[in-house]
Parts: sequence; C-alpha cells; structure tokens
Amino acid sequence: MDMIKLCAVTAVIALPAAVSAQAGGFVTRLGSDTTSVERYVRSADKIEGTIVSRAPVTSVTKYTMWVTKDGSISALELAQLQPNGTPAPNANTGMKMTFIGDTVVREMISAAGVASSRHTAVPKGTLAAVGNSLVFYQFVLAQARRAGEVNVIGFGPNNSATKINVHILSADSAEVVNQGFRTGYKTDKDGHVLRSDGSLTTQKFVGTAVKDVDAAAIATAWSLKDAAGQKMGAASTRDTAKAVIGGANLMVDYGRPAMRGREIWGKLVPFDTVWRFGANWAAQFKTDKNLEIGGKAIPAGTYTIWLLPSAKQTMLVVSKLTMSPPPVVPSGQPAPAPRALWGTEYDAAFDVARIPMEKRSFKDTAERFTTSFSTDDLVIQWDNTGYAVKIKAK
Repeated sequence: MDMIKLCAVTAVIALPAAVSAQAGGFVTRLGSDTTSVERYVRSADKIEGTIVSRAPVTSVTKYTMWVTKDGSISALELAQLQPNGTPAPNANTGMKMTFIGDTVVREMISAAGVASSRHTAVPKGTLAAVGNSLVFYQFVLAQARRAGEVNVIGFGPNNSATKINVHILSADSAEVVNQGFRTGYKTDKDGHVLRSDGSLTTQKFVGTAVKDVDAAAIATAWSLKDAAGQKMGAASTRDTAKAVIGGANLMVDYGRPAMRGREIWGKLVPFDTVWRFGANWAAQFKTDKNLEIGGKAIPAGTYTIWLLPSAKQTMLVVSKLTMSPPPVVPSGQPAPAPRALWGTEYDAAFDVARIPMEKRSFKDTAERFTTSFSTDDLVIQWDNTGYAVKIKAK
C-alpha cells in the first residue's frame, strides 16, 4: 500500500458555523490501494482544498469554496493541475462559479486562452459540485437535512442543476443513491462526515476522515512512481480470451477488476445475486457455430454473459441482450443509436440459458479476474477459486 502521511481520525470541519482556520482531510481507498486523498483548510468564510487522485495517473485538483452563514456555497474556484503545479494538459486554466440569487454564473478560460461565461437559472440553495470531494458531500448531507432537496451544478455542459437522491437514515447516517447504487455516509452528531462506503456500488471506494494528510508530499511521491513506470493504471483492465473448440471460433471480451486485498467470493462478488462477469461494459461472448455449453444449446451468435455465484451451485447466465436501447427522445427528433451494454444493465427477460458451473480450486492466485479456455472448458478464476463449464460444438 502507498505510504501516506496522516494523523488519527477526527472531524474538524464544521458547517455552517464560522471557525478559525482548521485543517482536515480524507483518504479514499479501493481495497488495500489508496486512490485519492483530500486536504482542506476551513477559515471563517471559505474552505481551501486539494484533491490528489491516482487513477489511472496522478492528478491534482485545487478548489476554494466561499461559504455563507446559512451553510450554502456562494462561489467556487477550481483548478486542474499536474503534480508539479502546472495546468493539466487540455484543461481549462481558470474555472469560477458564482451564485447570485436564483442564477449561477460559470466562467471558464480554456487552455487556448478563450474565455466563456454562462448564466443559468437554478433552484435556491443549489450547491457547486466538486468531483471526488468528500468535503462537497458534507455540504450535500447538510443541505438534505436542512431543506430535504439537494440540487447541484458543475462546470460540465449541462445547463441545468441536477437533483441528488439523498436518504437520511438516522441522526448519524445517510446514503446517496445514484442510478440505483447506494453510497453510505457515517457522520458525527454535528453532521461531519467520518466515513463514506461505496461497497454497494460498482466503484467500491471507501473514504475515511483523518485529522490531516500531506497532499503535496503524496502528489510528489505518486508522480515519481508514475515517472518510474509504476502507475496505478485503470481500476479494471479490458481483455479478450479466444479459442477454437470443435471447429467453433469462440471469444470472450470482458473487464478484469483486481483483488486489492479484498475477499472475493461471497463478499466482493456476493452470492445469489447476478454479477456482471468482470467490470465496466458487459462481458460479450461470440461463437460462429452452434454450441452445447454445459449441455444447454446455444445457437451461433453474439451474447452477453453474466455469473450467478452461489455457495451451493454457481450458474453461467447467457443473455441475448447485447446493446442498450436508445433513450426516449421528443417526437420528431432522431433517436441516437443503441450503445454497448453496461455491466449493470442485466435483465432476466433476455436470458437464453442458466448453466451450472463446476467449482474449482487453483494453486496459484489470480490478482485480477481471469477468463480462459482450457481444452473444451470455459474457465474463470479470481483469487485461488473459480468455476468451469464444458463447451461442445454441434
């Protein structure tokens, strides 16, 4: 695990009360790997923060939020930098957001020096979004407790505020729901975030509050690792397994998440729930001849495959759904073309077959989820456990 300089866990940011300058921070991990850190300093009317991220390479975001007495954000300045403090390639060199009544003014200066400004009507209390910031989510939870509704807006192309779905669960816990996936937040009695838990999402990030963290030193250390060829890289890589079995040309295209010190079967990959067979885009299976997979007839074609793991009997799920349907658009406008299916878009209505798989144990440990063909088997492995199923061309 990366060495990071941090102190004992505590919460020092108080919203909305004005306080003397105080520092604090958060550390976010994916399994045993630290993926980002955030350090902030809170003074009477503003918060200045630094976010250092390492996925896939090291980047730095610096922000300043101006905070009103009622706990809202009156203005935000944001800069995207390289670890050495210079502007990030192709990024805007200046970004500022100012809230005036029911309008937000967003000003940006491009890398080419071109200035632009947008005036957008937003609901009262709309928050300025800062990606990858747990300080920002502290404002989100405070707004949800205070007003019930939370709207946010960033510097992206959207010309309207977006509503965030926040569920207040108790005096010290809440969750944010995004596309059906829940991120949990643990807070102290004053609403200060102590922990964020994304274990029920596809991202799996877990954040912890710390008294302080040396963001500048971490940015330098991570950038040196990048230069030495030790980049963290993508959280999940993409790979292809191919084989010819009985004259049939077979291919599996799938995502390969890493263990990162986590327990896999029954934990990271829950039992008795259809799993995405990897990560990111849904895994695709192609055959140019009719097959029998585990005794089940599978005609030649292209499919998505999924896994239904279980402590008793794990099943391979073959689905004929391979593309996402285009979204509904206003009458008279052309619909966009369907896109490749994302790995969370499983729909049992399109199942072709559910096929029992044989459990296997391996001497070697697979750090990344691995799919392969062995003689006449389709084999998957993660950690030192996996599953296999027979394939026969008809």
